[in-house]
Formats: sequence, C-alpha cells, structure tokens
Amino acid sequence: MISLVRERSGGCGQSTQDVMRLAPESAAATRRRLREEERGQGVLVEREGEDSGRRRARRLYDSPCFQALSNEAALVTTRTARIPLIEVAIDERPSAPHLPDSAGIQCVILAGCLVTSQSTNPATIRPISMLRRLQFESAVLCVHCDTRKVVTGTEDRLVHIHDIRSGHLIQTLHGHKGSIQCLQFDDHKIVTGSWDTTCIVWDAVQHTVSNVLVGHSGCVTCLKFNNDRLVTGSDDCSIRVWSTVSWECAAIIVTAHAGPVTSLQLEGAFFFSGSTDMLVKVWSLASVQSTASLQHATAITSLCVSRLLLIVATMGGGVHLWSLIDHTPLMQWSVDREEVEREVPKESRTHLTKLLLNGTRLIGAGSNSVLYEWDITTGACIRTVLGHSRILTDVWADDNRLVTASTDYTVCVWHMKKGLLKEKKREVVDLDPFFLDIPIRVIVK
Repeated sequence: MISLVRERSGGCGQSTQDVMRLAPESAAATRRRLREEERGQGVLVEREGEDSGRRRARRLYDSPCFQALSNEAALVTTRTARIPLIEVAIDERPSAPHLPDSAGIQCVILAGCLVTSQSTNPATIRPISMLRRLQFESAVLCVHCDTRKVVTGTEDRLVHIHDIRSGHLIQTLHGHKGSIQCLQFDDHKIVTGSWDTTCIVWDAVQHTVSNVLVGHSGCVTCLKFNNDRLVTGSDDCSIRVWSTVSWECAAIIVTAHAGPVTSLQLEGAFFFSGSTDMLVKVWSLASVQSTASLQHATAITSLCVSRLLLIVATMGGGVHLWSLIDHTPLMQWSVDREEVEREVPKESRTHLTKLLLNGTRLIGAGSNSVLYEWDITTGACIRTVLGHSRILTDVWADDNRLVTASTDYTVCVWHMKKGLLKEKKREVVDLDPFFLDIPIRVIVK
C-alpha cells in the first residue's frame, strides 16, 4: 500500500493525502469502516467463539423485547427527571384552629377514650426539620420503620432496607412479581403484600425468603400481624387469617366486604377492616365473626385504633371518630374546610391515604402531598408539613422521628428538634386560652 502511494504521488504530482484518499481500501480498513457504520446504526457486535477470533454482528435493537425495555427505561428516566422536589419544607401552624364540634369533644372525653390532661398545647409542639431524603427509582407505596431501619416497598417490585440514621442502603429484597402494596416487620420477620396476589415472609436478619403465602385472587392491599396471627386484605373482597407459627391459613372470609378491602387494624382480640363499600367492620380474632358494622358516606381509605377510639378516614376528605364501647359516632371533621365551603364534589376533595395516631397526635398523609397533624382531643389542626411534590402514600412516627413516603420517588425522614417554639402572644377573638400560643409559620431548613 505504501509503495503504491509513492508510485502514484511521484508519477502524477499529487500529494500523499490525495493519493491515500483515492487509493482503494485495504481489507482491514474496510472491516473497520463497516464496524463503525454498524455501531452507528445500532448493531451490537459480540464475540462468539474464542477459537475463531471473529466478530459477528447481531441486531438486537430491532427486537421487540429490546425495544420494550429501552422504552420503559427511557420512560422511567423521563418521569424521574420531571418530578420536582420540594427543596424547602414548610411547617405551618394555623393561627386560629377550627374546633369542629365542642359537644363531640366532650363525648370523646366522657366516653373514656381520652382524658383532658392528654390535650397537647400547640405552643409546646417541637419544631420539625428534614433530616434526609431517600431517593428511589419508582414510586414508594409503603413504609415501616423502627429506631434502626427504614423498610420501604416500591412500585418496581423491590423491598429496600435503609439505615434510619445514616440513610445508607443495607439491602434490597427481590422476590415479588408485582408492586409492593403493604408491609410490616419486627425483629425476626418482614412481611410484604404485593400486586402479584402473594405475601412473602422474609427473614429480618438473613434477608432471605422464609415463606410465600398464596391464596388471594387479587392484589394484597393491606396486612397486619401480632405475635400469633397475620391478617391480610385484598382486592378480591376477602380477608385471610394466617398463623405466624406455621404460616398456614387459619381462616378465610370470602365475602368480608362488597368491595376491595383497603385498610386493616389489629387491636387486642379484635381486628378492623375498611373497604370501598363504605363500611368499617369489627371482627373477633378468635371466631372470625363480625361483631359490628359502621356505615360511612364514602369509601374508606385508612383506619387507626387507640384503646376505645376508632378513627376512620374516608374518600370525601372526612375524619370520623367512633367509640368502640357502643360503636357510636363521637366527632368528625373535614381535611380541607375550603373545599367543603366551595361544594367541591366528594370524589375530588383532598383525602387522607394513611392515618397514624401517636399519643394524642393524629397524623394524616394527604392526597395533596401535605402532611396534617391534629390534636385528637379537640380535632384542631395544629400543624401542616409540606415536603413532597406528589401524593403521600404512607407515614410512620415515634417521639423523635417522622417518616413520609410519596409517589414522587422519595422518602423523607424528619426530626423533632429539642426545645419549644416561642412567640409573643396574640389576641384571638372567641378562642379558648388553650390556643393562644400558636406559632404562625416556620420554614424548615
């Protein structure tokens, strides 16, 4: 090739570069050019066979499977990039809390569910700050915590375990074939319910699968367990009771509700179920028989129980308090009063996706990405926290920490600061002195 260039350059007076451009390609150069063109056209070159030493092209980008995976990955990347995150969280206190029903408040106290000394002065509420934000690759649908770890279930069929102090990922559990809808754990086991109609029992130390519970014909939407029993609810309108020793199904309630079961709670010898059929049912754990049915106006979204008090969140944005002594209503209020005043349709109102009662603080995860906190003895909203950009799906709290999960692909870990918020007293007309010292607004950094 070099001699050919020299001869042509000397014979016709052309430069070496011109001659090289006009000279015929060698076999090696031709192969290199073809490989570069194939790479540009989306051809993946693989080595097949070590003895032959040849490279063979195989078109993978054109296969339907590869195209589907590429489109899904691009969609996930696009969705993740488009979700705005709240950089500055807002901790807001109302200047004049709305007292929904003074007679109802007295009923709660007289029913023996609560005592007046349990009331929390809003002025003594500790400020809250965001400790850290955990980022995921899909929507976080459920979360459960203790003092050491945060366990989350996500839409991409994974269970993640993080250290609650450092935020470091400890382990990722693979096993479900559908999104994780609910979970609960203790020192020995982690139980998860999924869209794939199964529940998986994981070893909490080894992080391995211990048992797979099969029986539901629909998505497992909720679960709760104690030392002896696991109760699961499903979209198939049924409830199953399992033994936590043998993990055998001990009882099946085929037609527990006329609609999908949305929420479950265990309390002593009873368990409670809520459904889209607008009913909350009380069940005996021993006989698995219904002892009471509480009618509501819209679908049930969440339940929580404390001693003799049952708290129900409904689809219309209502919060209802019931006495478990005689199953009578005690008090109710709406999450957003302005929506009620504007006569917004119930199906379009802000509702609570999850309820949690921590002492006298009732915490609710809102469908409008806002976290609400009420004083359960009065029904007064004493705090609203904004830290997510999409619907809240779950919440967990203890005396010092608060953890929220959202469909914005994040989990926020909040910390209750030491010390009290201090502000000057303000004159509030027609308001009990109990509510005089209420900070207006605090920006959480």
